[in-house]
Amino acid sequence: MTIQFVLARKVPLRRFDLVATIAREEARAELAPVLVWAKQESDAGRELNPVALAQHLLGPGAGMITVAKRLLLICRDLHLVTDDFVRLTDQGIHAARTGKVLQPDKGEWSLWAADDPLLHFPIIGVTPRTDSQNGSEQRRRDEPRPRAAELPDWVLAAAEQVAPMLTDGRLARFDDIAAAAIETTTADELEIRWTVSDKPELRVVGNINGRHRIDQPISRDDLPEAASVWHELLASKRLDRSWDNTRQALVIPFAAANTEDERLNMRTTLEFPSPSLDGVGTFHDVKVPSITLSPDSNRAATEWARHQIGALLSGVQTTRVYEGLTQRVRSTFSGWNIELPTREELARQLAAGTRSDARSRPYWAVQAALDWNL
Repeated sequence: MTIQFVLARKVPLRRFDLVATIAREEARAELAPVLVWAKQESDAGRELNPVALAQHLLGPGAGMITVAKRLLLICRDLHLVTDDFVRLTDQGIHAARTGKVLQPDKGEWSLWAADDPLLHFPIIGVTPRTDSQNGSEQRRRDEPRPRAAELPDWVLAAAEQVAPMLTDGRLARFDDIAAAAIETTTADELEIRWTVSDKPELRVVGNINGRHRIDQPISRDDLPEAASVWHELLASKRLDRSWDNTRQALVIPFAAANTEDERLNMRTTLEFPSPSLDGVGTFHDVKVPSITLSPDSNRAATEWARHQIGALLSGVQTTRVYEGLTQRVRSTFSGWNIELPTREELARQLAAGTRSDARSRPYWAVQAALDWNL
C-alpha cells in the first residue's frame, strides 16, 4: 500500500508505590566469564559441569570445584541457567552477550504503568524509592492518609515477566509485585504514534516527572496490516466500496470532485474524526493527504478530461499546441475511452452564454488561432 499516515493518541500514566521484589539489569563482572563459558558449553551440547568450569576458569583443586559449584548455583538462582544445569536460559543467553544480569532486589519501588492495547508491556518505568523521595512527599497533617490497594489486573499481568523499560531501556523482571500499592496522583502521560504503512513504526514519546524523557520505538509483529487499517477507516466513511486496490485510488464520478485541486490534479485529502479501529481503540483526528482520485466510468473520465483541457489552456492554441495538450490529457486517462473536443467545439463551448465583449481569455486563445488559421 502506497498510502502512509500516522495514528496518535494520549495515554495517561499511573504511578504505584509498593514493596516488591524486582530484578533490574546490572553488570556482574564475576559472572560474565562464567556465562561466556556456559554458552560455549551449551552450543556444543555439553552439560554445565562444575569440574569443567573449574578447569577452564579457576584452576585445579577441590576448592576451585567448590567455587565453580557456587558460581553455577548463583547463575541458577538468577534464572540464567536451567535448574538441571543443562543449558543457559533465554535470560542467560542475553546476559552472556551483554555482560549484565537481572539482579533481584526487595524494597520500596515506584512503578509507572499505562493500559493501552498497543503497548507490548503494561509497566513502562520502575525506580527504587529513596529516603529523599519519601521525605519530599510528607503529608500535611490535615491530608488523609492514602490507602493501599491491590494493583489493577492489567499491571499484575506483568508478574514474573521480563521486558525493557521505556524510560531507560534497561531490562526488568517483576518477581513479586503482589503487595498492596498506593497510587500517587500524576499528570504524566504518553503519546503513542503509529505510522501505518507497508513498513509500520510504533513509537512512544512523553515525560515522567519532568526528568525522564521517553522517545522509544516499540517492536510489534502483530500489528494489523496497513491495508486492513485503511479499509476500516474508509468503511467508517462508507468509502470502502469506492477504493480500488489495484490503482490505489478512490473511484468516484466527476461530479463528486468538489474542489479545483480534485478536478485538476485528481488528488484529495480525507479527514477521519476520532477514528476507531476494532480491537485497537480510538485515535486523534487524522488527515490523509494526496489520495489519488480515479473516474468510475468512461463518461466521468471524459468529463474530467474536458475540464482539464479548459483549465490548462495557455497561450495561442495553434494546431500543434492543442495537439500537445490533448495528448497530455489523454495520457492522464490512459485506459479510458474519452472524447475530447476539437478546437472548434471547444471555442463554441467557451463562448456559450457569454457576450462577445465578455468572453474569457481561454476562449480568445482558441478562437484567435482559428481566425488566423494557425
